[in-house]
Amino acid sequence: MLRKSPYAIALLVLLGGVSVAVATSNRSSGPMASVTGAPAVGNLPEEFNCTLCHLVFDGDGNQVDNLNAPNGAVHILDLPETYTPGNVYTIRVQLESSANADSVNRRWGFQLTAVKASDGTGVGTFLLPSLDSLQVRVPFEGDPFETRQYVEHTSLGIHETEASPAEWSFQWQAPPTPAGAVYFYVAGNAADGSQDPGGDWIYTSGDTMADTTTATRVTSWGGLKKLWK
Repeated sequence: MLRKSPYAIALLVLLGGVSVAVATSNRSSGPMASVTGAPAVGNLPEEFNCTLCHLVFDGDGNQVDNLNAPNGAVHILDLPETYTPGNVYTIRVQLESSANADSVNRRWGFQLTAVKASDGTGVGTFLLPSLDSLQVRVPFEGDPFETRQYVEHTSLGIHETEASPAEWSFQWQAPPTPAGAVYFYVAGNAADGSQDPGGDWIYTSGDTMADTTTATRVTSWGGLKKLWK
């Protein structure tokens, strides 16, 4: 696996008149780019997931497997079976977990990306309803995932103290020309809000859209969690 470099600057980019934040902090302000747990696609390697930083330990101090435990799940909602090039689609990410139910300071976070099924490069553009609660992050030039965009929460989008489930909504604009099937990968973090990464549970999932010219939808996503784990 490839180590990711820490991000040190913040930029504001205007895409087609829509403001997209490319931010740089981590933890409550959002994770670094490329930690959705996406499997290898094309010639690109698999991504890390949020367990790179977020861990869980039992009462004896032993590390517990906190990836895709049965106490929760992350879902990509409202994704149609096919996309029309250039059209804009609303997507919701829903994160549910009972793992942090007893924490009064619980927090929620996520990161999602969209890639071409053919080669794993990033595809489409994320459009955000608010730069206060959502942001888009991109890797450094030269990173294996430099073509991908990652939409995620900001420090104001962590749904602090809220009960399960947490939701975020944004839009994805399809590429202007047919690009074949598009894979969407997402990771969610159900954190206990303890200001350290010792009690946070991570969930990953994926879905796909076909373009209207191919209209072939991949439906065998049931094994993804096992694959990513």
